[in-house]
Amino acid sequence: MKNWILSVFCCVLIFEVLSAYQLPRRSADQIEGSFLGIQSNLNFSGRVPNDNDYTIMDSIASTGVKWVRYWLNWYQVEVDSGEYYFTAADSVIEGYISRGMNVYLTLFSGNQWYDGPDSTIYDSVPHPEQGLSPTPGSASMQGWLAFVDTAVVRYGDRIKYWDIWNEPNIDYWQPVPNAEDYAYLLKQTSLKIKSIDPSARIIGLGTSTIDYAYISDVLQENVIDYIDYLGYHPYRIFPEDDQDNMGLPYAPTPYTDYEEELQGLLDTLAVYDTLGRVQLWDEEAGYPSQPEIFIWTPDTVYTSEVTQSKYLLRRYLLNLGFNVGVTTWFYDWDQVSAYPSILGPTWYQHYYNMNLYEKEVAFPFSFLGLTYSSPADTLIIEAEAYDSLYPPLKDGGVYVYTNDGDGDLQGSAVYFFSVPDSGLYTIWLRMNNPDETACFLIYADDTIPHWTMNAVGTGTGTQFIWSLPTDAELIRWHYVYRGRHFFNLNGGVHRLRIQTGLDGASLDKIVFKREGPALTLKPAHAALQNLAALFDNRIVTDSQLSASFENVDVPGAEWDELRSFTFRDTSRNRSLVTYWLGLKMVNDIYPIHNVNLTAYVDSAINPSIINLLDGSVTPITDFTVTDSSVIFDSLPISDYPHCLVFSNLTGIAEEQESTIPEAVLCLFPNPFRNEIEIRYRMQEAGYKIQNFSLRIFDVSGRLVRQWDAKTIELSNHIIWDGTDDANRKLPNGVYFLKFQAGSFKEIKKLLLLR
Repeated sequence: MKNWILSVFCCVLIFEVLSAYQLPRRSADQIEGSFLGIQSNLNFSGRVPNDNDYTIMDSIASTGVKWVRYWLNWYQVEVDSGEYYFTAADSVIEGYISRGMNVYLTLFSGNQWYDGPDSTIYDSVPHPEQGLSPTPGSASMQGWLAFVDTAVVRYGDRIKYWDIWNEPNIDYWQPVPNAEDYAYLLKQTSLKIKSIDPSARIIGLGTSTIDYAYISDVLQENVIDYIDYLGYHPYRIFPEDDQDNMGLPYAPTPYTDYEEELQGLLDTLAVYDTLGRVQLWDEEAGYPSQPEIFIWTPDTVYTSEVTQSKYLLRRYLLNLGFNVGVTTWFYDWDQVSAYPSILGPTWYQHYYNMNLYEKEVAFPFSFLGLTYSSPADTLIIEAEAYDSLYPPLKDGGVYVYTNDGDGDLQGSAVYFFSVPDSGLYTIWLRMNNPDETACFLIYADDTIPHWTMNAVGTGTGTQFIWSLPTDAELIRWHYVYRGRHFFNLNGGVHRLRIQTGLDGASLDKIVFKREGPALTLKPAHAALQNLAALFDNRIVTDSQLSASFENVDVPGAEWDELRSFTFRDTSRNRSLVTYWLGLKMVNDIYPIHNVNLTAYVDSAINPSIINLLDGSVTPITDFTVTDSSVIFDSLPISDYPHCLVFSNLTGIAEEQESTIPEAVLCLFPNPFRNEIEIRYRMQEAGYKIQNFSLRIFDVSGRLVRQWDAKTIELSNHIIWDGTDDANRKLPNGVYFLKFQAGSFKEIKKLLLLR
């Protein structure tokens, strides 16, 4: 009876193992460490988190992300000379740490208290509220170092990673970027931090894009001993793309794709970091779920929530394949995904007529977020045509237009509205106004007003003004209205009053949006969960594991975009091969093709294929084991990553297996610059070789060159000139030659150095 029960149990177990299942997900507090990071939306406002923010924190922790980037902005902390406001940062940092995540702080911004009384110095800078960047010997530098000292003393027991400034190579270093001044600040800040906490780790540079010229200029200032990580922000159209295709006027590169750019960055770093101590740290980048005006414009780039999910997976894995220490997604909460439903069918044109000069962050980048508040919480009030805010005065008379007849102040419009649920609300107004700039006061139930500002006109006559969490951070209202970014409304009827001093402005639409805890999670959120479930700090790149691919039905040009990396799970004796087609997407649906994958290992136990987009795990039962490899036929391949996982493997970088008669394979010269001679012969005279095969693979396992058996049989050697089958020159690097003659198999490593 016991044997029968045991047999049934084993059969059930085997059935469960061989059936497809979902990758078990883990939250941040269940993962010891990983390379996965995300940036907090709370960077920009300096406000205390509300219920919605804590819900966002919960949603991010549920993905398994371990790192959170948070800006500690000096101008928001030292609100008066020598007086520090840490209440908001305390709450944010504790919120993330208590959920099992690590926070790394970006110390950033100048401070107007130290810039002197001349306010005209801000006329030509893009971020006047942030003050001028500290320079050597200035009062601002002294104030900066005092701020750093205070921050490290306060958070040093919880924060061990400190990032020095944000994108100093562009206009975040004010008034103009200066590599020498930034290098001085970097060194002084590093010294200050490590004098308080010698175990602290420093992230330096953090450039917008991979700005090789600026990075080199800073490294030439002998900063290498002051940093532990080199930060960069690799924004681009899609993960594998050349950053030059963004059309930015700075940071041109001689490279053609992201992998070449990363290698170029590593080469630049190696010139100064002779010990190989400093690691890369990707601090910020992402891809949108909707089009925006700066990079991913709708006329040139296709964007959707599906493309965002696929690009997210590809970017993280590209960086992991290059041993980047941490990869940070920008960012957690999408403030604007509900705008189409709020602002109507022409939302895009009207939204981008706004001048974002006064903003700390360009809101279109919010589309990069992984969560957003539900559009269902939006209340739209359609204004009447006669509801004029401030009509031109006639004969010195005073005109007051309201719809309640109570005779409010001149230049006011009053509306009554009801909200279904209690919560924190933001307001959007759609205006038909002259091409002028003006401020507006918005009152709800005659509470303390919210200041807003509409854009400078562009000649269209239609603009928006807005009241969102970052608005109170405008320089003139920063200190007075700190934290009052929302209307806290109970369910029921409320009175709204809008006051302005702008002649001829009429109101077209009023929108209230509840910023309550209800969140919608984008598909990219689930994709990140899948990635975190499989890849943590126990996964390392495996240079000893070789894998090759043979195309089954992928179109030729698309096959050229094959990407692949091999990894090893150090805790569970598993090997992983990730692969995908690094295509620029043109729609949501790319077909699943087939590929044959050969792993050069002794054996494969319990192999399975994981779809990282949907998290499905499918055991593989049909594969072929040879003397020196395991062959998996017809595996799925698409424009998002799959991962082949198997256990108890021995990776083979260079090996030889044969039966009598034995062959001899010689390579000369190796390394080589222009040509390498590949010689082969059988040791047993007169033995006729059959089943010839001579193929070359790159380090990702992609087949780049092969010779047919007839060519090999006609001679005892081949000359290879470092080109692929299409006669294109291959880049410098390591390649693997696989030679087979009958039962003899041998793999040799080749090094191409032009």
